[in-house]
Amino acid sequence: MSRSLRVHPEYIDQVKLALKRNGYPRQKDLAEELEISLSTLNNYLNGRPVDNLNFQEISEKLGQDWKAIALLDQESTPSNSNVNPDPWKPDLDQDESIPDVDYYVERPPIETTCY
Repeated sequence: MSRSLRVHPEYIDQVKLALKRNGYPRQKDLAEELEISLSTLNNYLNGRPVDNLNFQEISEKLGQDWKAIALLDQESTPSNSNVNPDPWKPDLDQDESIPDVDYYVERPPIETTCY
Protein backbone atom coordinates (compact mmCIF):
# COMPACT_ATOMS: atom_id res chain seq x y z
CA MET A 1 0.00 0.00 0.00
CA SER A 2 1.26 3.45 -0.79
CA ARG A 3 1.84 6.11 1.85
CA SER A 4 -1.18 8.12 0.74
CA LEU A 5 -4.82 7.51 -0.06
CA ARG A 6 -7.52 9.56 -1.68
CA VAL A 7 -11.29 9.55 -1.64
CA HIS A 8 -12.84 7.66 -4.54
CA PRO A 9 -14.63 10.09 -6.90
CA GLU A 10 -17.95 8.28 -6.23
CA TYR A 11 -17.76 9.21 -2.54
CA ILE A 12 -16.60 12.84 -2.67
CA ASP A 13 -20.14 14.26 -2.40
CA GLN A 14 -20.96 11.86 0.44
CA VAL A 15 -17.84 12.94 2.35
CA LYS A 16 -18.60 16.64 1.86
CA LEU A 17 -22.14 16.11 3.18
CA ALA A 18 -20.75 14.23 6.19
CA LEU A 19 -18.78 17.35 7.12
CA LYS A 20 -21.98 19.38 7.64
CA ARG A 21 -23.92 16.44 9.07
CA ASN A 22 -21.31 16.00 11.82
CA GLY A 23 -21.59 19.61 12.94
CA TYR A 24 -18.67 21.24 11.14
CA PRO A 25 -19.97 24.34 9.34
CA ARG A 26 -16.47 25.13 8.08
CA GLN A 27 -13.57 22.93 6.99
CA LYS A 28 -11.37 24.97 9.29
CA ASP A 29 -13.31 23.78 12.36
CA LEU A 30 -12.65 20.11 11.61
CA ALA A 31 -9.02 20.79 10.66
CA GLU A 32 -8.42 22.55 13.99
CA GLU A 33 -10.08 19.76 15.97
CA LEU A 34 -7.96 17.09 14.24
CA GLU A 35 -4.87 19.31 14.45
CA ILE A 36 -4.14 19.00 10.74
CA SER A 37 -3.64 21.69 8.14
CA LEU A 38 -6.59 23.10 6.26
CA SER A 39 -4.92 22.15 2.97
CA THR A 40 -4.73 18.49 4.06
CA LEU A 41 -8.45 18.46 4.82
CA ASN A 42 -9.19 20.28 1.57
CA ASN A 43 -7.17 17.68 -0.36
CA TYR A 44 -9.13 14.91 1.35
CA LEU A 45 -12.49 16.48 0.54
CA ASN A 46 -11.54 17.01 -3.11
CA GLY A 47 -10.18 13.53 -3.78
CA ARG A 48 -6.49 14.40 -3.80
CA PRO A 49 -3.85 12.21 -2.08
CA VAL A 50 -3.56 12.48 1.71
CA ASP A 51 -1.25 10.63 4.11
CA ASN A 52 -2.72 7.28 5.28
CA LEU A 53 -2.94 8.27 8.93
CA ASN A 54 -4.64 11.58 8.17
CA PHE A 55 -7.02 9.84 5.77
CA GLN A 56 -8.07 7.36 8.44
CA GLU A 57 -8.46 10.02 11.15
CA ILE A 58 -10.57 12.30 8.96
CA SER A 59 -12.73 9.41 7.77
CA GLU A 60 -13.31 8.20 11.33
CA LYS A 61 -14.23 11.70 12.54
CA LEU A 62 -16.75 12.04 9.70
CA GLY A 63 -18.23 8.59 10.38
CA GLN A 64 -16.99 7.12 7.11
CA ASP A 65 -15.52 3.66 6.52
CA TRP A 66 -12.09 4.62 5.23
CA LYS A 67 -11.58 1.26 3.49
CA ALA A 68 -14.83 1.65 1.56
CA ILE A 69 -14.23 5.21 0.33
CA ALA A 70 -10.50 4.94 -0.41
CA LEU A 71 -9.27 4.81 -3.98
CA LEU A 72 -6.80 1.94 -3.88
CA ASP A 73 -3.45 1.86 -5.70
CA GLN A 74 -4.61 -0.60 -8.34
CA GLU A 75 -7.44 1.75 -9.26
CA SER A 76 -5.56 5.04 -9.07
CA THR A 77 -2.27 4.33 -10.81
CA PRO A 78 -2.12 2.55 -14.15
CA SER A 79 0.72 0.09 -14.50
CA ASN A 80 3.56 1.66 -16.41
CA SER A 81 5.88 -0.83 -18.05
CA ASN A 82 8.21 1.94 -19.25
CA VAL A 83 9.51 2.62 -15.75
CA ASN A 84 13.13 1.59 -15.31
CA PRO A 85 13.17 -0.84 -12.35
CA ASP A 86 16.77 0.01 -11.44
CA PRO A 87 17.35 3.78 -11.62
CA TRP A 88 21.11 3.35 -11.26
CA LYS A 89 21.42 1.36 -14.47
CA PRO A 90 21.10 3.31 -17.70
CA ASP A 91 17.98 2.66 -19.74
CA LEU A 92 19.50 1.59 -23.06
CA ASP A 93 17.93 0.14 -26.15
CA GLN A 94 19.17 -3.27 -27.24
CA ASP A 95 21.28 -1.77 -30.06
CA GLU A 96 22.94 0.79 -27.81
CA SER A 97 25.91 0.02 -25.65
CA ILE A 98 28.01 1.92 -23.17
CA PRO A 99 31.11 3.20 -24.98
CA ASP A 100 34.52 2.02 -23.82
CA VAL A 101 36.63 4.90 -22.54
CA ASP A 102 40.42 4.62 -22.38
CA TYR A 103 41.07 7.85 -20.52
CA TYR A 104 40.15 9.42 -17.21
CA VAL A 105 39.97 13.14 -16.57
CA GLU A 106 41.11 13.87 -13.03
CA ARG A 107 39.58 16.91 -11.50
CA PRO A 108 41.15 18.58 -8.48
CA PRO A 109 39.13 18.81 -5.29
CA ILE A 110 37.10 21.99 -4.90
CA GLU A 111 39.18 23.06 -1.91
CA THR A 112 42.17 23.86 -4.13
CA THR A 113 40.21 26.55 -5.94
CA CYS A 114 38.89 28.10 -2.71
CA TYR A 115 42.23 29.02 -1.15
